[in-house]
Amino acid sequence: MVTLAASTTGEVVWQFTKSGKVDFACLQPGHYDAGMTGAVNVAGPAGKSTQPGTGSSTPSAAAAPSAHAAELVDGEVRKIDKDGKKLTLRHSPLKNLDMPAMTMIFQVKDAAMLDPVQTGDKVRFQAEKIDGKFTVTQPEAAR
Repeated sequence: MVTLAASTTGEVVWQFTKSGKVDFACLQPGHYDAGMTGAVNVAGPAGKSTQPGTGSSTPSAAAAPSAHAAELVDGEVRKIDKDGKKLTLRHSPLKNLDMPAMTMIFQVKDAAMLDPVQTGDKVRFQAEKIDGKFTVTQPEAAR
């Protein structure tokens, strides 16, 4: 568990020891009812025992890629951190990452991607898990 002040970010590192679905939710009063929930799907190697994996979350992470190809999804820019090369997005479900709709922090593949966006902008984007981090690889202005 981690508790944060408003408008701040944090990181939770989970170590998984078996495959399966792990549900989680915000514990602040009213937040669960407002939909601050998520799930992590942990997959183990085929035919082998599950190896521990990690995920970091604000508020969640998906640990296993799915068979869905990356596609553009709708999002809204909530915060931009140019120094940290991070972008906080409220987004629709990311099928390729088996991730439900939520607000979370993404790395960006290239810091120059942050130049044309502003807080509040509607965007369409692709995200992938690169080197264990959820990364926006193709942002564009929503039409």
